[in-house]
Amino acid sequence: FEYSQKEHTESELNKRFGLVYRWGGNRLMRAAYQEWIRPASVSTLSSITTAGIPVDDQLVSPGGRSVRSKVQMEWEWNPSTFTTLYADNRKVKNGPVAGILSSYLEGLDKLKGNKLINAASIDALEGTPLFDEGNALSAGVALNRILSRHLSVYTRYVYTDSEITGDSRVEGFPIPYLPRHQLVLGATWAGPQRIFDNALAIWRGDRFATVDREERTDNPGT
Repeated sequence: FEYSQKEHTESELNKRFGLVYRWGGNRLMRAAYQEWIRPASVSTLSSITTAGIPVDDQLVSPGGRSVRSKVQMEWEWNPSTFTTLYADNRKVKNGPVAGILSSYLEGLDKLKGNKLINAASIDALEGTPLFDEGNALSAGVALNRILSRHLSVYTRYVYTDSEITGDSRVEGFPIPYLPRHQLVLGATWAGPQRIFDNALAIWRGDRFATVDREERTDNPGT
């Protein structure tokens, strides 16, 4: 019987820069650069936003590294109409070990009690994308409109160009669960006694559940 043990310690400085600029009283620009290594645990004492732009952990497996640049414009046309424009570039390096950790933690999640999913979370993916390396460039526009004291509507369109890198077998294939086109329509009704009703419709273009494009999602094109 042979037993071996190895330890490896590495220190790294992850840089984050942010800029917020307001002009005209109703226009705002946010810009952020974020380097982030996702920890194995879900708890953190570090800041999760840079210039009001939150860290995006959907593509990063535990132990994986993300380098992100995002520019966002916010424009209040009048007290009832608000528009957001943004461009987002993400470079992710998970590695095979990170994928194994992600599958391991997913198994632990099954032992926990059921949790509710916020139906208004329009950014939520349909599954956990497992891949080693990849890039994702997104551009989006959103419009929010207050129609009355109790009713508001919103819509958003996002275009995403993603690709797997670092693996010649699937080089250039799209990152799992990321559709090229996404359209969101929604409405929120706020009652007089703090009761909120939210209706949401999300259309996603074709996407795949695996890096080799062998498995599509359950409802492609919906």
